[in-house]
Amino acid sequence: MQARVRRRIEMTLMSAAMVATGLVPEVTASARETHIECDLTGPKNQHYGYSFAFDHGTGTVLWVEGHQELKIERHTASELLVSYRGRLGNLPADAAFFDLNLFSGAAAVMYLHDPTPAEVAKCEKEQSSGCRDSIVLQQYGQTGSCTFEERGSD
Repeated sequence: MQARVRRRIEMTLMSAAMVATGLVPEVTASARETHIECDLTGPKNQHYGYSFAFDHGTGTVLWVEGHQELKIERHTASELLVSYRGRLGNLPADAAFFDLNLFSGAAAVMYLHDPTPAEVAKCEKEQSSGCRDSIVLQQYGQTGSCTFEERGSD
């Protein structure tokens, strides 16, 4: 018991020393986050809310409702395009792309379906290329707007 307490104290002191000497810059660098709240509308006027947390220190985007870290596809001064690959509830989609305009707040979600072997075979009988490309599921697309809130500091 005493050894465990002593080890915990040693680890705490070592961590404090590393922070004080600047050996752990990511502790302070990751303090700044942008919280993004989106209200999007589907093709049948259904509303969907999405929340994201963009950690500037680590360069990661967390999709709050999906409990998933998203892949950053493109990040410029005016756009943040992130993707998620995997099952999406009861949608027949295999991936989703969230496109966020960092100036206007405009946003869109596009869902994609990877073609099955049967779909590829049928397509290849009709055309010579593009049959293995993901298919955009336009009937599930959503558009709307987002608000951005900066939290923490550099």
